[in-house]
Amino acid sequence: MRHPVVLVPGLLGSVLEGPAGPLWAPGLPVLRALGALRDPEAAGHPLTPAAEGPPVTASRLFPDVAVLPGLMRIKGYSQTEAWVRRHFAVHDGPGGGLLTFPYDWRLDNRVHAHRLAKEVDAHLRAFRERTGADEAQVVIVAHSMGGLIARYYLEVLQGWRDCRALITLGTPHRGSPRALDALANGFRHLPGVGALTRRLPSVHQLLPVYPVLDSGAGHLRLAESGPLPGLRPELVADGLQFHREIETAARDSAAAHRVLVPVVGTRQRTTLQSARFDGRVVRCSTDPPGPRVPAELADGDGTVPRLSAMPARLPEHQCRFVPEAHSALQLPRVLTGQLLELLRHLQLPGLKDVLGPAAPAAAPPPAAISSELEDAYPGTGPARLRARVVGGNRPPDRLRASLTGDDGATYEVELLAAGDEREARFEAAPTLPPGLYDVRISADSGTPAPEPVQDCFAVLTDGAAP
Repeated sequence: MRHPVVLVPGLLGSVLEGPAGPLWAPGLPVLRALGALRDPEAAGHPLTPAAEGPPVTASRLFPDVAVLPGLMRIKGYSQTEAWVRRHFAVHDGPGGGLLTFPYDWRLDNRVHAHRLAKEVDAHLRAFRERTGADEAQVVIVAHSMGGLIARYYLEVLQGWRDCRALITLGTPHRGSPRALDALANGFRHLPGVGALTRRLPSVHQLLPVYPVLDSGAGHLRLAESGPLPGLRPELVADGLQFHREIETAARDSAAAHRVLVPVVGTRQRTTLQSARFDGRVVRCSTDPPGPRVPAELADGDGTVPRLSAMPARLPEHQCRFVPEAHSALQLPRVLTGQLLELLRHLQLPGLKDVLGPAAPAAAPPPAAISSELEDAYPGTGPARLRARVVGGNRPPDRLRASLTGDDGATYEVELLAAGDEREARFEAAPTLPPGLYDVRISADSGTPAPEPVQDCFAVLTDGAAP
């Protein structure tokens, strides 16, 4: 291994340990975690970490399903770590071939970028001493918000001198309306989600920076719209400044030897694209943000719009498009199908320039399954599982959802056609015990048979939510 791999997780993707115990950890019920994260004594104030470091420790990457309803859901990173170890000669001693970078995902992402710079410097120094590879650089694989941390490190802090390539997986390079919806509206079953997210600078740094708010006479940027409910104006301005710092640094510095490969999730038709404010409520929708965005491109991975996952001014042929949900873009199925050969190529000696992926051949996109799952379902009734088949000549007769609970229990659920056959919608309403669920939705019929999709969700406990 000539160049070590750095894994940077996304929002929710790090285990957080507080002075009094775990704040965000496997096995911690959603309601208890939400209460701990909102408790100032337990969680600390996320805006002002102490000079000697925040009272919370980010101890490791979150291994399995994690859900903060109304904001994000992910399938974890244990499979991602195992995939890197399986395909590359990772050494576990000092300066080994794999550096994982957990962080307190509540904080300003600049804090993490500065720490990433220090950890990469130390890791590379040890790696070069151990291997004698004086020209070694890091290959960063970053999921979701982790890609913004990596880009700030590379562009603003000039980390490209030590980086061979950055691969982003569903990173909101231009922000996401999902963050706007979370801040403005929270989650209907858990009012405490809004109270938590509105304090977090990281969530404000995920707000869209392109014109997204429909004024009736055109679409405006959030900074042009005036105050909106649930958004803190000073954090909105700071989030915009965060993105401007990245873009200004990228524009002002040479890019001759940079390798930036975004993996873009597509075909998930529930991806929020735009918003409208009626004077009282912000309503986000899947409608394109203006006529300049054709309906065919108004999709994404369910969390990040297609156009946002593509960095500004990067040629489209350097992106890789995959019909997958945001929660699963870091999993082996995507990494093997999209990136394995590229990552192997980046380990080859003596190559000064690495070409990006070739322009895709002009061909119709494959049929795919669009997950329409909720982040969480109340425990007082059935979980209404929904999906849609996008593309293809003939939809399948039914879909199959394979569920695995966090207690290890497995369930097979058939999703049957619902509504007009031309819509290719499928539904099921199983009653499930409370917990976190890993999901794979597939089909064994249809012309052609659609690509499966992976996702996750939570079933909440009965009773009042914080």
